[in-house]
Amino acid sequence: LAVFFVFFVLGSSIMFFFAKPLARLMDSEASYLCIMAISPTLFFICISSAMRGYFQGHQNMVPTAISEITEAIGKFAIGIALGLYAKSRGETIEVIAGYAIMGITIGVSLGMLFLVGAKAIYNSKHRRDAEASTGEAGKVSTRKEILTQMLVIAMPITVSSVALNLTGIIDTFSIINSMSLYTTKDIAEAAYGNYSTLAVTMAHLPSAFIQPIASSLTPALTASLIAVKTAKTREEK
Repeated sequence: LAVFFVFFVLGSSIMFFFAKPLARLMDSEASYLCIMAISPTLFFICISSAMRGYFQGHQNMVPTAISEITEAIGKFAIGIALGLYAKSRGETIEVIAGYAIMGITIGVSLGMLFLVGAKAIYNSKHRRDAEASTGEAGKVSTRKEILTQMLVIAMPITVSSVALNLTGIIDTFSIINSMSLYTTKDIAEAAYGNYSTLAVTMAHLPSAFIQPIASSLTPALTASLIAVKTAKTREEK
């Protein structure tokens, strides 16, 4: 949680304070309001990701599921409501888009707040169960050991994820700029928006079904593997 906090505060700050330069890189200066509106989402996601990982590690997928449903409803309902509110005020399309994008930020923050409350309740119950238990306490890893293990395991996954997201960023810069050479900027942005939000979303639909199953099974499979290895070690001794 501490590592995620530092990285994503940095990321949110870069997006917020350098929104205009980033928009110019995409050759879409009017989109800076959307970049600013969505920048806090990075911070909320980092807190949510750490807590979801904690619950999934305990093979408890209920808080993750509820928080994701809360996010989805918040993004949809609040985003549309804010967009309609901005439209009723006669704002420009860029401002309306910024208001609508703010729905994503608020939806993610609601999911994070639910996880914070669930974690507080779970901690209280877990502490009572631990105090009531008379079994032998297991070894507790230090923060340094946890950080080292996390970096060793997570770095390859992180690098591959960054590569995939970097491809999307390069697409945003290059496709819009290339299409603008042959048509108007508005048509280029609309065409790329249809591609990224419709075509790409449909292509990622299978992974949307696979990922939750993999997330819920991984802790159980890991625990089973450790149990088998432990049993073999005891037999050898």
